Amino acid sequence: MSLTLACSKMILTAVALSNPNFTPRDWHVFVLASVLLILNAVVCSLGTKSLMIVSHIGAFFNFITFVVFCIMISFSSPKSNPASDVWGTLTNGTDWPVGFAVIMSFLGVIWTMSGYDAPIHLSEECIDAENDAPKAIIGNSVVGAVLGWFAALVIAYTVSDVKAVIGPEVDQPMVSFLLQVVGKETGLVVFSFIIVCCIFEGQACMIISSRLVSNAWFRDRILPGSQYRQKIRPRPVLTGISELKYPVCIDCLIGIAFNSLVFGGPEVVGAIFSVGVTAQYFAFVIPIALRLIFPGRLRPGRWTLGKYSHVVGIPGILWGILVIPVLSFPAKRGSNLTPTLMNWTGLVYGGAMLLALIWYAVDARKWFTLPRRVDEDGWELAQGEGRGHSSDAVQVDLVEDRTPRRRR
Repeated sequence: MSLTLACSKMILTAVALSNPNFTPRDWHVFVLASVLLILNAVVCSLGTKSLMIVSHIGAFFNFITFVVFCIMISFSSPKSNPASDVWGTLTNGTDWPVGFAVIMSFLGVIWTMSGYDAPIHLSEECIDAENDAPKAIIGNSVVGAVLGWFAALVIAYTVSDVKAVIGPEVDQPMVSFLLQVVGKETGLVVFSFIIVCCIFEGQACMIISSRLVSNAWFRDRILPGSQYRQKIRPRPVLTGISELKYPVCIDCLIGIAFNSLVFGGPEVVGAIFSVGVTAQYFAFVIPIALRLIFPGRLRPGRWTLGKYSHVVGIPGILWGILVIPVLSFPAKRGSNLTPTLMNWTGLVYGGAMLLALIWYAVDARKWFTLPRRVDEDGWELAQGEGRGHSSDAVQVDLVEDRTPRRRR
């Protein structure tokens, strides 16, 4: 949702640069973001094979855009910054000390890395998820780190005025950078490629989020109204995802509702969407900590890091403990801090978690114990059952009293 909102702002910025008489308004952003969400919902309602083709096209286009960006910027830049400036000069745009500001700068980086956890959410649709999902997570992280590092180096060696890039003259820092390095015409061409990549990424994010809605609604019954749509899909989703059209529509409507916050101003939008970064870190740190603290209670899969789990896990936990509170700090302080510049992440995330805890204490604890498990054919497994016990599985039908019907 936040990616689609950002994409709509990018498109409108490109239009405004092409037509100086056009001034983007909040309602332009909302309408365009809603249209993009609807288009994403249509694509996400296609069959799995069609989605695979679209995803491959998007991945290929992203790679081509990366290559074009690096080559054009490297050869078109009027100058190259010396290594002493690239590695030895820091531009602090906050009111905090440089070291603290460096950690705060990860807020923007983490937001762009949210797709790294995609294999986790799509693992239930994999034939050999226990083996392929962790490999995909590692591959995603390594490829993203390498390509992102090269892109950051290209920008660092070619940018001429950092303060102008992040200044308020142009709403999009990437546009400001491209205007500095390659000029208006070429910059708009490169920026158009980036916009198309952003559209593909928004579509991929909806695939992921729709799966979250599907599992929360169909399987775990933790969303309001789940009792009216309880039937576990009767076949693996690999044969088609028509069963997911309802979660896709819900996801689209939720996105449109959140995008309407653009009318409340940038501080409202920032407060909502920055919560995703903090929530994502909590979601990563908790299972890693449980795996390290209770190694005997969690069965490792067929593909693991083995003895390197602690080497990676402990620094990951420590980093999460450090960065989660830091990312809730505003960039300005003292008399420079205004409601618009305030970071409301802690308040919004804390409020949401408080409501969730109250709901669990009052009602959810009475019926929600553990995530429900299903086998390859969509049958719910009873406690203690594992793979290969589909003869004793339970298929949940759409009934008002939530009484499962056992079929042998």
